[in-house]
Amino acid sequence: MKFLSKLFNVKEGEGQPFFILFIHFFCFSAMGITAGSARDAFFLSLFEKTYLPLMFVAIAIVMAGVIPLYTKWTRGRDLTTVIMFSAAIFGGSLIPLTFMLSGWIIPLLYIWVEIIIVLSIAQFWLLAGEVFDARQAKRLFGLISGSGAIAAMVVGFSIRPFVQTFGSDKLLLATTFFIGVTAVTAMMIRPHRTKLESGSTKQSATRKEKSKNKFDSYLIAITIVICSMAIVSKYVDYQFKIIASNAYPTPDELVNFFGLFYAVTGAAGFIVQFFLTGRILSKFGVLVGLIILPLAIFAGSIGFFMVPVLAAIFIPKFADQVFKFTINNTTIQLLWLPAPPKAKKETKPVIDGTIKAFMEGFAGLSIFIATIYFSVPIHFLSIVVIAVAALWIFYTFKTKRDYVNALQKAIEKRQLNFEELEVDVADSAMVATIEKTLCADEEVKQLFALELIEDIPLTPWAKTLNELFHGENKKVSKTILKIAADNSNVISDDELMATLQNQDLAHIAINVAGSRKLSAAVPIVETYLSDDNQELQITAAAALQMMQSEKVDEARKLIQEKMSSADPKIQAMAIRHLTEQQKILTNDLLIEFLENPSEITSNSALDVAAKRKNQELIPAIISNLSNPKTLPTTRYTLQQFSDDFVIPELISTLEHEHIDIDLLRGIVVILKVYRST
Repeated sequence: MKFLSKLFNVKEGEGQPFFILFIHFFCFSAMGITAGSARDAFFLSLFEKTYLPLMFVAIAIVMAGVIPLYTKWTRGRDLTTVIMFSAAIFGGSLIPLTFMLSGWIIPLLYIWVEIIIVLSIAQFWLLAGEVFDARQAKRLFGLISGSGAIAAMVVGFSIRPFVQTFGSDKLLLATTFFIGVTAVTAMMIRPHRTKLESGSTKQSATRKEKSKNKFDSYLIAITIVICSMAIVSKYVDYQFKIIASNAYPTPDELVNFFGLFYAVTGAAGFIVQFFLTGRILSKFGVLVGLIILPLAIFAGSIGFFMVPVLAAIFIPKFADQVFKFTINNTTIQLLWLPAPPKAKKETKPVIDGTIKAFMEGFAGLSIFIATIYFSVPIHFLSIVVIAVAALWIFYTFKTKRDYVNALQKAIEKRQLNFEELEVDVADSAMVATIEKTLCADEEVKQLFALELIEDIPLTPWAKTLNELFHGENKKVSKTILKIAADNSNVISDDELMATLQNQDLAHIAINVAGSRKLSAAVPIVETYLSDDNQELQITAAAALQMMQSEKVDEARKLIQEKMSSADPKIQAMAIRHLTEQQKILTNDLLIEFLENPSEITSNSALDVAAKRKNQELIPAIISNLSNPKTLPTTRYTLQQFSDDFVIPELISTLEHEHIDIDLLRGIVVILKVYRST
C-alpha cells in the first residue's frame, strides 16, 4: 500500500477500497470487451448484417424502457445486493446463450449485451460514489478508470489465443467469469461504502432560483455537439463493422480482429488520458479539447469516401474509440460545469439520456433506409458523417465562446461547484477567469475563488496564491495555507518554516508541517508544547505524532491530559486535532466522548466520527439524537454513512423497551429525513 501511496497519490486508508474498485472496473471493462466482441462477431457472421442499423434502433427503444424500470426496481434497495443479483442474472443468462447461437437468439444477445454493459457501468459509478467523496474522487477516479485501458490491452491481446484454444463461442463464458468477479468485488467493498451528503450548501443555495429558459443558447450548443457525436459515432461504427465483417468473414477471425482493435485503442487511450488530456486542456483550452475528435473523424471519413477499404475506415473509428472516452469526455464535463444548477439538473439527463438515445436510434434508422431502400454504397454514408462533423466543428467555436461567458457568469453568481467535476483538470479559460477573481481587490471575491479551487490542483495559480499568501490580508493567507497544505509549489517548506514563527498563522502552519512530516520543523513545533496558548499546545502535540520527534511521548502525554480535562472546551479542542490519530483517540475512546453529557465534547466527537466513517460508531452517534444541541451535527454525521447501516440501527434502537422519550423524538425526525431522500 505504501507503493501505491507514492506512485498514485493514494492516501492512508484509501489503498484497499482503491484496489478493490480498480479490479472491479478492470473486470467490467474486460466483460464489455469480451461480450462486445463476441456479440458483434456473431451478428455480423451468423446473422443478416444488413439489419445491424435496426439493432441501433432497437437498443435505443429498449433502453428507454429498461432504465426507468431498473431505476424503479432498485430504488431504496442495497446497491451491493442489486449488483450481486444483477450479476447472477447477467452471468447466468449468458451460459445457456453460449450454446444457443443461432436464429433469433443472435439479435436478442446483441441487445442483451448492451443492457448488461449500460446497467453495469451505472452500478459501478454509483458504487464508487459511495466509497469516495468528491475530493477523493477527483484524485482517484481517473486512476481507477485507467484500469479500463489496461483491461483493453490485456484482454484484447488475449482474445486470439483464447479463441484458438476454446473457440469464439466460449467468449461469453469468459464474460460470465468477469461478471462474477465484479459481484465479489462489490461484496468486498461493502464495508467501505458511505452515504455522502446529498447536495452541498452551495447547491442548495441556488435551488430556489427560477430558470427562465431551460435551453438557452449555451445548452443548445452543448446539445448540438452531443447529438452530432451520437450520429457520427453510429455511422462510423456501422461502416467499420460491415467492412471488418467483409474482410474477416468467420466469427473466430472477426473476434480476433476486434480483440486486436480494442488492445490498440486501449493502449492509445491510456496514453491520451494520462499524458495528453490535462496538458492539452490546460495549455489550449476547451476549444482544442472539443475539436480534436470531429476533426479526426472528418479527415478520416474523407479518406474512406475516396478509398473505401478497412485501413481507411480504421482511422475515424480509431479516433472515435480513443478520443471520445478520453479528452472529449473530459471536455464535455468541463462544459457542464458553469451551466446554471437548476437548468443543469433538469436538462443534463434529458440531453445525455433521452435526446442522445433518440439521435442514435435515428442514425440507425437512417442508415437502414439508405442502404436497404436506396442501395446507397457504404462509403457514400461518409457524406453524412462529413456534413455532421462539419456542423460539429462549427459549433465547437460557438460552444467555446459561450463556455467562457457562462464561466464568468457562474463565478459572478457563485454558482460554480467543482465538487461536480469528476476529474482534476482545469482548462485555460477557467484558469484565466479564476486568476482574475483571485487578483480582485475584494476579500469576498478572493475567498470565493479559493473555495472554488480547494478541491482541484492549485499549480496553475501557484504564483498568484503565493503572492496573496504573503499579502496583508490574514484571512486570505490562512485560507491559502489550509488549501495548500500538500502543495509545496504554492508554499515551499522554507516558507512554511518561516510561517511557524508567525503567531497569527502558527496553529495552521503546525498542522501543515505535521501533514508534510517536515522534520526540519520539529524543533520549532516542540517549542509550542510549553506555549501559553492551549490550542497551540494541542496542535503541536498532535502534529508531533506524525513527525520524527524525541518529544513524541511528552506530546502524547500532554494531549491525553487535555482529553481528560474537566473543561469541555479544552477536551473538544484535543478531540478535533486527533481525527487521524487512531492510536491515541481510539474508536473505543471516541465512543466514550460521543456519549459524554457535554454537548461541546459530543459535537467535537461527532465531527471526528463523520470523517472516520467507522460503522461501530453508529450506535453512539445515534445516542446524540436526544439532545437538540447535538441533533444537527448528529444528522450530518449519520448522512456520511450508508443507509444500509444507519436505518437498521435506528430501528433497533426504537425497539428498546425503555427508550428515552427525547431520543425517540430525535429518531423519528431523522427517519423522516431518510424517507424523503
